[in-house]
Formats: sequence, C-alpha cells, structure tokens
Amino acid sequence: MGEFGSIYKDCYKDFLMLLLKDGNKLKDKNALISIWGCEDKSHWAYQSAYLSLKKILGRVIVFDPRKWRIDLGSKNMKKRLLNIISIEKPDYFFFLPDSKEMDIDLIRKINEISPKTKTIAHFGDDDLHFATRSRYYGLFVDCCLVGLGQYVSDYKKDGLRNAFPLTDAINTDHFRKLNLKKIYDVSFVGSSTPKSRVELARFLIDHGVKLHLWGRGWESYPEFNNIYHGVPNLDDYVRIINQTKINLAPSRGQYGQTHMTSRAYEIASCLSFGLADEHEEYLKYLGKKYKRAMFKDNNDLLKKINYFLKNEKEREKIAYETQNRVVRNHDMAKELKEILVEISKKDEKIRELPKLKSNFVVLKKQDFNNLKELKKKINDYQFISFSSGEIKISKFKNYLLVYALEKTGKEISCCEYSVSSNFEDYLTFKALRHLKNFDRRTFEGLLDLNQIAVRKDYFLKNLKKFKEIFYGGKLNFIKEENTAFIEIPLVSIRLNKIKKRIINNLKTDEIEKSFQFNFSIELYSLKKRKRLFLESYFYTFLLWSIINKNWFIFKYLAKAFKLNSK
Repeated sequence: MGEFGSIYKDCYKDFLMLLLKDGNKLKDKNALISIWGCEDKSHWAYQSAYLSLKKILGRVIVFDPRKWRIDLGSKNMKKRLLNIISIEKPDYFFFLPDSKEMDIDLIRKINEISPKTKTIAHFGDDDLHFATRSRYYGLFVDCCLVGLGQYVSDYKKDGLRNAFPLTDAINTDHFRKLNLKKIYDVSFVGSSTPKSRVELARFLIDHGVKLHLWGRGWESYPEFNNIYHGVPNLDDYVRIINQTKINLAPSRGQYGQTHMTSRAYEIASCLSFGLADEHEEYLKYLGKKYKRAMFKDNNDLLKKINYFLKNEKEREKIAYETQNRVVRNHDMAKELKEILVEISKKDEKIRELPKLKSNFVVLKKQDFNNLKELKKKINDYQFISFSSGEIKISKFKNYLLVYALEKTGKEISCCEYSVSSNFEDYLTFKALRHLKNFDRRTFEGLLDLNQIAVRKDYFLKNLKKFKEIFYGGKLNFIKEENTAFIEIPLVSIRLNKIKKRIINNLKTDEIEKSFQFNFSIELYSLKKRKRLFLESYFYTFLLWSIINKNWFIFKYLAKAFKLNSK
C-alpha cells in the first residue's frame, strides 16, 4: 500500500471511531447552513461545510443568502430565511455574521422564532476583526467557530464559553491527490487583493519565475494577460494544485500582517507542495519541519522557489509530512463532529448578555445649557453616551459601547453608523477603515457624536469640547490608541450638509473604501432579475439622489457601470 496508502488507512480508522462515538445522537439532528455559495456544488461552502455536515447529521438544509438576495432582494431574502427556520426548527443554524444581513437583529429574531435552534457562527480573520467585531457578535450566538485557533483564548477571556477552534479545516475527501502531471512551475489561485499580491506577482515575473495566476481581479492588470487563466471552480482548483510544482499561499493582509490561510492546508491535503507566508502558528499545526516551506519576504520566496524547483525529492518529503498532519487533524467533518458532540452535551442556552459592571447616562444638547446641573446629573454614572439630531438607534447600541469600554479599558468607544433616507439605510460609514486609509480631516468631519461613548473622567476633562461638538465642533480626539472601535452600525443618522459635502468631495476609491453602499444590493438584485428599468425603485432612487445632491452616489454608479460594460 505504501506510505501514502497507510496514511489514509490510519485516518479512516480514526474517523470510524469518531463516528461511532455519540454518532447516533447526531444522526437525529438537523441543521440549516446559510453561507455564501452553499448551494453551489463547485463552491467551498458546499464542498467543505455542507458535505462535511451531511456526513454527521441526519438532515442538512442549504440556504445561500447571496443567491436568494439576488433573486428576491435583501428584505425578502431575510423573510424567506426566517420562514424556513420557523417551519424547520433546525437544531443548528450555521452562518457567517455580517453587519448588513446576518446581523444582530436577525440572530435575535431566529432565537425568538425557534428558541431551541443553536446559532453557530464562523469567525475568520480574527487578527483583523476580533477586537473590533467578533467579540461583539460572539455575545449573541450560541457557539463561535474560530478560524484562527490562537484566538480561542481571547474569546474565553471575554467570557464567550462556547468558542472552538476550527483551524483551517477542509474537506479532505475533495482536496486529494490526483494522478496528474506537473505542468506548472509556480501557481497562485486567489484574488488580486490585497495590493501586496500584485506587487509579489510583478516581483516574481521580473525575476524570471514562470508564474501562473487564477482568481478574481487579475483581469484588471493587462500586464498579467499572458499568465492569467480566469476564475476556476473548486474542481479546477484541485486540479491546478495537483498540476503545480510549487503552489503559493501568501496571506499578508491589507495592513501587512500575516495569518494562516486554508490554502496551505488545501495544498497539503492534495499531497502537493506549497510555500506560505511565515507565521508561527503553521509550525504548531503542520510541524516544525514546515518552517522550510515558509518565506519571510519576496526575496526569501524567490530563493526558495529557485531551490525547490531543483529539489523535487525534498518537495515531496515536505508534502508527505504536511499531508499526513492535515488529513489526520484538519478534516472538516472530524472537527465539526467533535464540536457538535461537545455543545450537544450542554443543554443551557448562552443567550443572556453579560451584565455591565457600571451604568451609563445619555446626554442631549439641552443638558449643556446648565453645566452645574449637568455635573449633578452624571454624578452616579461611570459612562456617558450621546443623542443628537434625528436618529434611530439599535437597542444594543449603548450596551455595546459601554461593554467595549469595560473590556478594553480605553477612554472612548465608537461604533459605525448607517445613513437613513426614504430608502431606509442606504449607506454605512466604515469609520476605522477610513481612519486607517485616508485623510484625518475628512475622518473628523464624517464622525458623528451619536457613534461614541466615553468614560466620565474623560468627559469631565473635556467638557467644553463636548459642548462645542453639539454646536457644530469636530470630534478631533478619536484615535486608534484611545478608542475601542466597534465595526457594527448601531445608529442610523441623516446626512447634514457638512458630511454630504465631504463625501461628495471624496475620490471614488475613497468613497468605496470608506462606505458600504447598501442600496447597491437592491440595484444588483433588480439587474440580475432583468427588472432594473422595469420597476420604479431605480428611477425614484436616482431622482431622490439628485434632489438631495448626493453626487457621490453617481460617482459610485458611474464606476460600477463602467466595470460592467467591459
């Protein structure tokens, strides 16, 4: 049978033992999975999540929110999902949380409709999002599946008890060795973002590497036309891995940080060789010898490409060692089974939000008319929140702003805001993203007092500043060092003239990176259904934008139209 066959023989025996343990109980359970692509047989969500769950549960229902959003629009998509849950009453609901659709309010409605359904959210990229997003969504779900295992301790430190590592688990039945000839020297399958990937591709080509590219976004770079081969489906992706001598698994994020990527595990599961960005966690899961397959920077990668192209036997040895570990320890079905067995033993629901240690008061403009009385009003409170102008707030807004201050110890907390109109919330301001990428003056002009809460001591030290803000002054004191950002829109405001002027003056790429265009979801849905010009929404929205002088909307639409016409 050889070394390759013995690996699978041992893994199969382990898998059978796991299935037998508590297997009958799980076979009586059913689940609803609602992840982008879960109804598409060529998508990872179907191949990894759906097929893995199907192995261990009695029944698995799929609901692709992206597909149904296109077919029905965002509102009706949610209604359909809630209707399915009310009828099926699934034991488990698997989803990816996001601020627009799979949001806090939707999770709460699911809890009301089907109290016995355990909500299970998958959190990825916690190196970017734990501190600003995951720790808050985690309060509202029954189980957190953590993509970057090293962050499980952070969830538990926050008191989120049902947090389990799902460390780049994959469907090892799908990602497998194929008897195909190696026809590519070096390949990368993935999008052209972040920008570091484009720079990496240029560097390798300039230094004579025979690189081949697949994935979204590369078509925008004519210089890669000769080596770009389109967007592969999942079956094609497995073939490409098998046909490549050196598969690349870069994982550097938009701010330069590295993290583990499932691409490294997919390559290994195919008994192929890959080179990944250096990250210590790989050594924990793939073994210390995997250090030979990691690169520090572009120059180090070039050296290793040239070395391993000449040393086939060493490539194969590393491939065998990593494949052994992945198949034994990172199969999606095995990991999910262990997790479901564990949470099924716990009958209690983790639904109650933790009690705040301190209390808060909400101040309005009129409170600043008499500063002596204001100080008396806040005497018994530790945190201050604000209410100004025409707004709608989430019932969790003040709770989460204060919770963030308690957890981080920072002086200020700041959530995102949505912009409301006759078309409901058509825009969301991504405050932290704008602060990281663009001019601070525009950031200060776009901030809104309704977004923040502060500690009482900080408020009293800056009392005059806060009074000025109510009369048109800027929030010029919010920085990453002193502010706990919450990347969830918890308040909805109307744009004033100043904010509108700032947004209208932004460049198109600044607008795209600073805002989420919620209205585009409805327009895209109408376009895909070939009803864009047949229904009144499009014309009414354009007329309303002209009347309100929202020229930034036309900038966005002009670029979208230009891209679609190519």
